Amino acid sequence: MDIDAVILWVDGDDPVWKEKCDKARNGNQLTRRNDIGGELRFRQMREIDWCVASINKFAPFIRKIFIVTDGQDPHLENTVGKWFKNPVPVEIVDHKVIFRGYEKYLPLFQCRAIELMVPRIPGLAEHFVYFNDDFLLTNNVRPEDWFTPDGKVVDYGGWMPNFLLDILHFLKPKKNGLKAVGYKDTMMNSAKLLGFNRTFIMRHNPHAQLKSAGLRLLSEYPEVVEINCKDKFRTSSQFNPQEARQLLAFSEGKLLIRSASGKVLFLKPFADRPRYLRNHLKPYMNGRPLPLFTCINSIAMADPDDREFFVGLMKRLFEDAAPR
Repeated sequence: MDIDAVILWVDGDDPVWKEKCDKARNGNQLTRRNDIGGELRFRQMREIDWCVASINKFAPFIRKIFIVTDGQDPHLENTVGKWFKNPVPVEIVDHKVIFRGYEKYLPLFQCRAIELMVPRIPGLAEHFVYFNDDFLLTNNVRPEDWFTPDGKVVDYGGWMPNFLLDILHFLKPKKNGLKAVGYKDTMMNSAKLLGFNRTFIMRHNPHAQLKSAGLRLLSEYPEVVEINCKDKFRTSSQFNPQEARQLLAFSEGKLLIRSASGKVLFLKPFADRPRYLRNHLKPYMNGRPLPLFTCINSIAMADPDDREFFVGLMKRLFEDAAPR
């Protein structure tokens, strides 16, 4: 079974990209909220290097890595290309390629639209794993951690009734007159779109996906393109395409749900929590094995000493892949 990896990536410091993004804002200051399109959402500190290196070290069976970008290049030949003798092949895919026929929506500055079009990557395997660039593999992964031998999808999380999620959304406080665009909200939007009365709550880990489920979503629910692509930045009406593809796989008996306990580590540092990363990672520094999957959300927000600690941990994690 061929298994590919897909990573969405943007260099928010690129002046050409920033000019394009500012033009799309059209003076709307609301788009600068971090949950919608603030600079923090696009800031990168070379997490893409760690993400790709982690695939090479812990999942070398991956056939190809597709990195989806907007006219950019992470230049991995200067990092991962020097760290591994025979790295997993990488192909850069521009937004224009996956939005062929839908070019009117470009440019876009929110991931939900781009994620929707991922199954249209030319040459993408039926079985692929979707990564954000802040997703890391931190222990040895086997193909069966993502797909069963007969090709079913494996993902980690559990179910939650939609009515309970509606209550949680109702109780969520507003900021500047609007409620935050939440991760669970976009998953529930997917469930409601497809007629489910419960939502599969995915964790922050790489998600095994079926290309055929994504193509079915686009063909059988043509309204999804307008829902996710009409707005340049995030809105509360958009849905999570990974969730939608998992629910379609579930409806065909092709989704196996496993507990995320001990499998997923989610880290979200803030500058006002100076020892957040050191405290959360301390058990793993004392011999406890790291989980399969780690998400480091907004490393740029970490206290500088904490950030330096995490970068040092990454170097040690990939010490056998250090630049020669």
